[in-house]
Amino acid sequence: MLTSPFDHEHADAWTSDLVDVESLNSLATSALLDAIDLVRDEAAGGPDVLFARSYLVLGPAGSGKTHLFARLRRRCGTRAAFVLLRPEIAAEPSPRLVLAACMDALQRKAIGSSDRQIDLVVGAMHALVTGPGLRFAKASLDDLRGAGVADREVLVGAALEWFEEAFPEVELGWLERFLRLPFLAPADRRAALAWLSGREPDAGQLERLRLKEPLPEASVLPALRTLAILAAHTTPIVLVFDQLENLVDDDGGTGRIHAHARLVCELHDTVRGLVLVQMALDAEWDRRIGPALSDSEKSRLQARLLPLELPTPDQRAALRDAWVARLSDAERRPMPWPFAAGEWEAWRTDRGVTPRMLMIACREALTRSGEVGDRREAPPDEVDDRLEELWLGCLAAARAEMERAESDGRGLDAERLASGLCVAFRLLPGVQVRTPGGRGHGLRLETGAGALSVFVVQEAHWRSAAATLERAAQATRSGPVLAVREAARSFPPTWRKVSTCLESFRLQPGAHWLELAPAEVARLVGLKELLASARSQDLAGRDGRPIPEEVVRSWASRALGIEDWSSVAAALGRALPEPERPPRSVPSPSPRPVPAGVALEVLGALRLASVDRVVREARRRDPELTRRKVVDELRGLGARVRWFGSAIVWLSEGT
Repeated sequence: MLTSPFDHEHADAWTSDLVDVESLNSLATSALLDAIDLVRDEAAGGPDVLFARSYLVLGPAGSGKTHLFARLRRRCGTRAAFVLLRPEIAAEPSPRLVLAACMDALQRKAIGSSDRQIDLVVGAMHALVTGPGLRFAKASLDDLRGAGVADREVLVGAALEWFEEAFPEVELGWLERFLRLPFLAPADRRAALAWLSGREPDAGQLERLRLKEPLPEASVLPALRTLAILAAHTTPIVLVFDQLENLVDDDGGTGRIHAHARLVCELHDTVRGLVLVQMALDAEWDRRIGPALSDSEKSRLQARLLPLELPTPDQRAALRDAWVARLSDAERRPMPWPFAAGEWEAWRTDRGVTPRMLMIACREALTRSGEVGDRREAPPDEVDDRLEELWLGCLAAARAEMERAESDGRGLDAERLASGLCVAFRLLPGVQVRTPGGRGHGLRLETGAGALSVFVVQEAHWRSAAATLERAAQATRSGPVLAVREAARSFPPTWRKVSTCLESFRLQPGAHWLELAPAEVARLVGLKELLASARSQDLAGRDGRPIPEEVVRSWASRALGIEDWSSVAAALGRALPEPERPPRSVPSPSPRPVPAGVALEVLGALRLASVDRVVREARRRDPELTRRKVVDELRGLGARVRWFGSAIVWLSEGT
């Protein structure tokens, strides 16, 4: 069996397949499920009884915050829409970022349905207005898809009239386009989604929409109000703000904490029907975030506290049973397996044991086939191997995010790129990074030798891209400027105004233009996620305990070669040398061949895996194998196996 229930110590927020013990954190679960039901009930009563609700979820690292999100999402299915927001390092939270995150989340397929959640919301609204009732959202959606254009327009008009009368604050222009969304052709749908989410459509998309401008800033909050009211009747929106530890600036500043607080207060006071959930480490909230808040902010952000508790001895036993139940009949053993008796009793009763720690302990015990092992601190080389494995996971997640953006016909949001650049630059010795804000003006680097301004030119429309380049050119009067854009979103040759502005920028003294290759973009986004997760204590070592942030930062500075990344090299004012190539006459020495066996069979199924995973799966097939034998076999496969450091292996052949 190649998939182990012990291999997922970091919960996937978007999975529908998770091991769950219902008694764990049951109070927080019940409170949030009740809040969702209350919003749905209140929506039927009209604007006088529909309000937003705010909850603060606090707990230690590994106590199950992400698991709680996944559990709620699975429990609710199509009955709620969950939006996960994490702080951007180089941008303050804003209603526009929230609107974009809501629309992205609604684009996901609802659990238990083949339809996107956004389409089911529209179907439910038409069912509500025309009479069948909210339970017939899917049937109503199918009927609308089969109806003629004229009939659909009549129904859209009826829905607009109903909402305008029931909730006068709705933004009718935004609502009208939203209600038509499920019935548009793919290109028209992508254009409408860009506009509805508050992002900038390109010129062709605006032409399709018969518009001249993106959604105005003054319409963003009304659009959020409209979306929340619309969804409240059938699919209340649950806004979950996670990893709030990253609101604290490196210098201890509280500006981003207050920006977050202002946003949550504004949403709480003016957007009906939202369920606002904040999740943070209890110690960090009590020490750094909570004390920075005013009494007015505390009254909203801390309206109701939901603490997460560590598992009791009985709950730990239930967790062990639930994980073991995922194994095949041939693999399972009775309690206390995979532990020895004394070892299990310690894990069952010791203080401070989190679900994550227990899962990793089960995995390690399984690898040892039940032999008793002391709990020890991992040696430095083992920590490095673990961090390399976690880094590759962040890279894979970054590539998946880029693919989702590409499927929507857009580049990454500028805030994502700016945040990646920010964390990369902050790893450089002697560099201070400021985030002055302003559209396009992403960062300012300060060193003993001077300052550098960084502009992220991710705009989708030629007019705004040209304006950003003009600002970048003007900024060269005060010092050197680096302007960047995704190479995958290079300027079309028809953007003549942009070409002129770009050429003018390049001619300025101290100006540097850089198109970021996809691999560079993935590294920047992945690095931001790695360091943000480290600050939130979401990166666990092999002992299940959080890897300290300073250890992660030190490893990243040492192991990732950040100074040779194209964006960092450009900021440092140097060109990258051509990579050296070994002489053809001196081939690299190959390890001593070892006959292929179980390790090759395991890696052939996994394709890409950590060495620990290969060792674990190989030992399940042949308990006599040692780690040394498995590693020797992998080394003996030569060029058929590609190594990423000493922790990750990839079978490069096609069979």
